[in-house]
This record gives sequence, C-alpha cells and structure tokens, in this order.
Amino acid sequence: YRVAMAGPGLAQHDLARILAVLGTVHEASPTGGAPTALVEVRRGAAPRDPRHPPPPLAQRQSHHQAPSSRQPAGTVRGGPEGSPRGSPPVTSGTERLAVSGPAIGIEGVAGALREARFVDALLGAGLIPGPRAAFDVIADLGPYRLLFPLWGTAALAAFAADALGDLTTKDRRGALRATLLTFLDTGGSHVEAASRLGIHRNTLAYRLKQIAGLTGHDPADPACRLLLHLGLLAYHLPALGVEA
Repeated sequence: YRVAMAGPGLAQHDLARILAVLGTVHEASPTGGAPTALVEVRRGAAPRDPRHPPPPLAQRQSHHQAPSSRQPAGTVRGGPEGSPRGSPPVTSGTERLAVSGPAIGIEGVAGALREARFVDALLGAGLIPGPRAAFDVIADLGPYRLLFPLWGTAALAAFAADALGDLTTKDRRGALRATLLTFLDTGGSHVEAASRLGIHRNTLAYRLKQIAGLTGHDPADPACRLLLHLGLLAYHLPALGVEA
C-alpha cells in the first residue's frame, strides 16, 4: 500500500486518475482537508516513468512498447537511477502531491499516512523541491527523511535549541538563519553565499560572526557545520498537526 495526499489544486478524481497506474485506488477521508487516497499497489506491475502522466486509454491500447534495453533493472524509466518499483507517477502539472513509502499490510497504513503528511508538510512549507515528492525517494526528501522519526518530538526540539542557541530567539526577522542556511548550502563558500543573498562579502562575514556569537558554534569551522545544518533543518520542520 501507499498513501497519497494532494494539494489544494488537485481534485479527488484527478488524484485517483494519477495513481491508477500503481494499482487499485481506494478513496479515503480527506486529511486536514486535503484529498487523500490509499493505493493497493499492483504486484508485478511494470514501473512507469515518474515524470509523465499515463497516456489516454485509447493510446495505451494501441501503443505497446517494450522498455528500453538500456534501462537498468529495478529502476523507473526516465526517473532517477535506483528509483524503487511502484514509485508514484509524478506528472508535469503544478499540483502538489505527497506520497508515502510502501507499507506492508493494512496494519502499516497508519504509518504510511504519517509519511504522506510529513512529505505534504515539507512541500507546503517549500522546504523540498516540488510539486511532487515521495517519502522513499532520497532525492526528494534528502536529510529530512532522517529527521522523520523524531518529527514533533521534544527530543528534536531540544536538539534544535541546543544547536542554535540564542539564534532562534534573537534573530526575530530570520535574516541570520537565512544567511546561515545559504552559507551551509553553498559548502561554506563566502563568494557564492554572498552572491545568492545579494549582499557584500563583508556583510556576510559580519553576519557569520554574529551567528557564531549567538549559537556558540562558528560556521567557518567545518567541524561545526553539520551540527548547525541539522539544527536548522530541525528548527524549520513544520509543526505536527493534530490529525497526524
């Protein structure tokens, strides 16, 4: 099984149409107002290209082409190498679609729903590229998947607080946090970070000095960067909704 949640631009019947290539689609009660579906994945079904929607039925009936012989076994044609079989079909539209990883048995559906909610929350907050993402595709979630088991826990909140120190309370406008995240995303490059932020390198250096004073960890020290990066990711995670 997989659980899928759609964004506000996707109707329930469109969600069912997109997911039909995976197996039997069961309509579920909306989750937090979002259209939701449970997919009973068809065993042995050939994986589809995750970047394009299924062709019209008439076209599917008249055009049967074998997969390319150059395609590695176990991957989805046209998608990232190593994508799991049964990956959700990601269409070319702009509507948000969050899909869980595979769940074994009906008893695993509750966990799959939580995965779908997590992906949907990340997409909604703009923390991962969209508009479509699947929990079990590492290129979609990146390090956020590592934080999923701790989502909404006091332990994760405490980690973020310890890692970021006074940065979370003194940086009310978020400029320093945005600066730190950009600096870390560029691998500690002052030139590239300043360019992305649209500021002078001297301004960047001043902000990094402020960040070091507030957090107790110097971003210029490579040994501190992983801690600061994880702390930022944890801090920016969307709140765990009551429905989860």
